[in-house]
Amino acid sequence: MKSIYRLSFLAVILILFFSCNTDFLDKNKTSYYSANDTVYLNNHQQDVNIEYKVTSLSDRSFTIMGQPKWLTFNSMEGRITNGVIKLSFTIDRENSMLSIGKHPAQIVLNIENLGIMSIPVVYSNVGNPTMVCSTTSLSFESLSPKTFTIANTSAGYLDWRITNIPEWLKLSATSGSLSNWQITTVTVSWNPTLPAPTEDKIATLHILNSSANNDQTIVVTFKGGSLLLSKLLSIPGTVTDVEYYKASGIMTICTQSPNSLILFNTTTNQSSTIALTKTPACVSISENGLNAVIGYTVASVSYIDINAASIIKNYDIDCLPYDIVLGDNAWCYITPTVDQWEAIRSLNLNTGALTKGKASGIYEKTMIKKIPGKPNLVGTRTTLSPSGLHIFNISKGIVSDSVSYWHESLSSFWISEDGKKLFTGYRKVYQLPAYDGLYHTDAPGTYGIIQTNLSTITSVDHCAKSNSIFTVSNDNIYSGIKSSKIEQFDVTSLNKIKDFEAAPVLFLENGLYNFYPTAASYIFSDINGTALFLIKNISPEYKKTSWSIEKIKL
Repeated sequence: MKSIYRLSFLAVILILFFSCNTDFLDKNKTSYYSANDTVYLNNHQQDVNIEYKVTSLSDRSFTIMGQPKWLTFNSMEGRITNGVIKLSFTIDRENSMLSIGKHPAQIVLNIENLGIMSIPVVYSNVGNPTMVCSTTSLSFESLSPKTFTIANTSAGYLDWRITNIPEWLKLSATSGSLSNWQITTVTVSWNPTLPAPTEDKIATLHILNSSANNDQTIVVTFKGGSLLLSKLLSIPGTVTDVEYYKASGIMTICTQSPNSLILFNTTTNQSSTIALTKTPACVSISENGLNAVIGYTVASVSYIDINAASIIKNYDIDCLPYDIVLGDNAWCYITPTVDQWEAIRSLNLNTGALTKGKASGIYEKTMIKKIPGKPNLVGTRTTLSPSGLHIFNISKGIVSDSVSYWHESLSSFWISEDGKKLFTGYRKVYQLPAYDGLYHTDAPGTYGIIQTNLSTITSVDHCAKSNSIFTVSNDNIYSGIKSSKIEQFDVTSLNKIKDFEAAPVLFLENGLYNFYPTAASYIFSDINGTALFLIKNISPEYKKTSWSIEKIKL
């Protein structure tokens, strides 16, 4: 019993001694450090020599205290010289612990007069993956982004990275990892912080497979000067109406803020601008391409000399023009913007005489177009259902009081170059009937239906040379948002031939350029069927204004 008391007393004395005297702890105190840089290893390495830099350390010796079981060091001791730790070891790649995947570990060193330092190590057993890229070249003729894919087509773990990227190129990703049979998509585009190129740009991207020797390259080419026609003609203000005369390649573009008529020659890329004192609402070009008329948002019309790029004469009328058509022998025709039970106005541009028609059935916002080569107008009432198909006789200058009518809804409509077909917003195509001055309770003869999956067509151009029609449509009948997709159809079969995509535009915000998707409001093909022109704005959901013209080579 006494011996137990003696031992207890001795223990208390020792505790009190060491609690008051810390020399023992200070002498046996060890510092622990963790290095920042990781050593990366993989299954394609076996005998490895590395130089690990710790620049803050002076020359001293070290001993290896710990390592993963799959590493065998040539020597367990070494020396730090000029801040460099040299390590030589062998990887046991057959170790059962090293399955496919990543394996983190630590190499632990006891460094003279410093303490214990651990160096992080990651061993990647990636197997033997095969990298496949979907293309070897990307050629840009617009600023629309393009994509390519990188695939791992075999067992293993693929680490890939892309190098040799020039500053003018933007990639959605420059590195990544893929498990076996995985695929990833990389988007390539022009750097939006830089202006569009005026000369060709070429770069060769290197796509590297870190675990095998099947590195690949992709040649990227941007065609300078032809990327965006909007760089040649960026349209100021907001576009209100556009017409195009194919024979001369002249496009008439009405804008507000500023109020102007832009006469753009699509052949030469030259333009002239007529400043207007009123806001233009609609425009029409004569069949000979020499003149145009403008209807304004006030009760006024202007007669234009296209070659001289000047206003011939201004006219006051008795309604607000909604649509306007320039006919033969200096007559033009106007439909009003407001009021029911209205009538077409016939304006004699030589005398200024304005005649209000007596034909019934015309409402506000009636759309009208002239049938090529015939003394007839086609119209539809955009605010009624059914909107109806009207054909008017203008052979005597003034619109005849007798109107041909067919009881059918058209939405918008467009007439073929030969005047034989009528393309409608609801995708139906009709045989354009002859004027007979009669009321028909049925629809005109149906030719077919345009084979698009989009809901409502908003713009059509017929190209007789290529036997095609080109369309712009709404994505959704309820949203009314135009699609960036342009579709080409065979005019005989009405089957789809090809899709095109409207290119995004660069929009300056807070000193930086950003890409925004666009949607075309007007579409025209040239007379030879070699080019397509889109008059477009930033997609409506972004609520920004940046009108431009894009040229698509056919």
